[in-house]
Parts: sequence; structure tokens; C-alpha cells
Amino acid sequence: MTQYENLITIDQRCLREFLLYLGVSALTDEEKIEETAIHQQLWLLSSAIRDRCFSAAVQAYEDARSDGLCHDGAWECALAALRSIDFEAVVAKTTAGR
Repeated sequence: MTQYENLITIDQRCLREFLLYLGVSALTDEEKIEETAIHQQLWLLSSAIRDRCFSAAVQAYEDARSDGLCHDGAWECALAALRSIDFEAVVAKTTAGR
């Protein structure tokens, strides 16, 4: 890549960023489709992680309370459950169908 080609590439990136700053989309249709697909995948993954955290915490808290622990003890169990979540498994399960 020559010096001038490099400057053109930099100028194109700067123009794209400037247009985005102004609120004008500089993405091609293909890029928009790819960006939408990425956002959908991230949404599914973050939702799966949130749901797994919520269910682990609630289950641990309820189990601890039914075992006779006080609120603080049950809350500690819920936190421990959050710390022990295997996020790699959640990611693998979420992305397995892709």
C-alpha cells in the first residue's frame, strides 16, 4: 500500500466516523445486515447470561432459606452461586444452535 492509498483509507475511516457523529449512516446495506446480526447475537448471549445469573441466585437463596439460614446467610449463598457460574458453558449452550 502506497502512502497515498494509506491516506485515502484513513480519510474514508474519518469520513465514516464523522458521518456517524452527525447521525448519518455511512454503512452499506451489507454492513447494516452484519451489524444487526452481531447485535442480535450479543442480545441473545447477554440475555442468556442474565437469565442464568438470576435463576442461580434465586435458587440458591430459596434453598438456603428453606435450610434455615437467615436472610444474610441466604444472600451469601446467592452470591456464591453467582460466582460459581460456568460462563463458558452458558456461551457454548447459547451459541451451539448457530
